[in-house]
Amino acid sequence: MTTYKSRRAEMLERLFVEERENAEYSRALKETEKEASNFEVIMMLPKLEKLKAIESAVYKKLFGDDPSKMKTSLTDEAEGEILELETLRPPASKRKRSIVDVASTDGTALVQPNLGSANQAPKPAAPAEVKPLSRLEEIQMRVGTKLKEEMGAAAWQRLRLINAKDVASEKERLERINYQAKLIPRRPGGRIHQYTSFAPATHDCRAYWSAEHGSQIQAAQTALNVHFQTVYEDDVEFRLWPEPADWKAFETDPEKGREILARAEKFLDFWIWEFLSRTTATDRVPLITCLDWFLKEEESPEYKRYVKLSVAPKPVNALTAKASFQARLV
Repeated sequence: MTTYKSRRAEMLERLFVEERENAEYSRALKETEKEASNFEVIMMLPKLEKLKAIESAVYKKLFGDDPSKMKTSLTDEAEGEILELETLRPPASKRKRSIVDVASTDGTALVQPNLGSANQAPKPAAPAEVKPLSRLEEIQMRVGTKLKEEMGAAAWQRLRLINAKDVASEKERLERINYQAKLIPRRPGGRIHQYTSFAPATHDCRAYWSAEHGSQIQAAQTALNVHFQTVYEDDVEFRLWPEPADWKAFETDPEKGREILARAEKFLDFWIWEFLSRTTATDRVPLITCLDWFLKEEESPEYKRYVKLSVAPKPVNALTAKASFQARLV
């Protein structure tokens, strides 16, 4: 019986190695099938022979060499590497039976008459039972095998290496974030940054904060040596807090770093107070103007007024913030 294995995977693999698009294969296949339809001799061939002839022509279109003389050492070598990495261990029952048979044979040879059990050679321990694959693991294995066949061995191996690097990089990033979070105190519950402020959760307030596409925020960050972060949900929460602009400097001198964060928090409180104290849009001032008043401190009449009049405690969460702002924004 004539058999033929399609060379599609081999051609896609070579395109990948040569950094070419898979679409080239599709175009070449369509052109070849169209040309073959004009030749009655080819169309009358058995199915496998016709496929072989068409794929041979596609191979020549793509790579310009004779596929019958093409060496497949690259594919074979890559397949061997992956098979070596991915070969499954035999079922536990077979491995156990094999080892027991060998042990019994060797044990018979080692046992000597007239010797106590203490003097007998120890028998090898039975291997641990191999846990059978779960349904999900079986599906993942089948999908992986199918993808490997479609992509080719070299492309599959490269994809595995890239995925492994991505996983390691993401793990390192998350560990870094968790470490940095531990350097900054948190409010009870551990979720909210200690230097957090709450502003009115309205589109108007948010628009004043992010005016001029955030250029005013950038100026404030540069002046105060921080990065501002925000969480906004309409009519629920508008939370703002500063983070260190230079984490290495913060780690070197955490005490000084916290002083910088506390100062940036004061600026946020001042800006929020100014926004609330000016009820009409014509009275409200840009963020950059508030920054200038804040940096001048006691030399600024507006900042002095804020220090004198802002006696109420600031909200500590979104619920108390909303209740506090509703009365002032009516």
